[in-house]
Amino acid sequence: MKDFGIKRVEGPLRVFRKPIIEMLQKGEIFIDMSTSFNPTCYNDEAMQLTFTDCAKNVAKIRILLDKEVNIGELREEVPYIFDLKKKYPNTIEIARATGDVPHCIIVDGKFFRIEGEHQTNEAGEFITRNLIIENPPPVITKLIYPTFDLWWDNADKF
Repeated sequence: MKDFGIKRVEGPLRVFRKPIIEMLQKGEIFIDMSTSFNPTCYNDEAMQLTFTDCAKNVAKIRILLDKEVNIGELREEVPYIFDLKKKYPNTIEIARATGDVPHCIIVDGKFFRIEGEHQTNEAGEFITRNLIIENPPPVITKLIYPTFDLWWDNADKF
């Protein structure tokens, strides 16, 4: 087994673009993610290009939206993801969670991003904490897959 790495990333949304992009670019087989698809983060040009490349190169992408997401607003705020779903219907699936789920990204079972609770700093800036895990021990993989599948199975698909 390869050595696994854990990196903690904390800060405003802008500090997460690069680690998320780097993780998504490693995808070959599948990407599973639970997210609110925050436009501030995901409308970045590099992020859009990365998702477009993923849609072309990854076999399956499942996007599980937070239960609080307003789908109509999201279609207007982040239209490219829905355009990609139309263009690559066999690759991209989108659903909305029916319960509370933590935000995470799973790439090929080799890379994980787990988002912690959000906070606001003294300047009123939105702060997020993440753990990024590379080459996790098999026990982590065996726990995360069935959990995401359960969330997905219970989600509202569209």
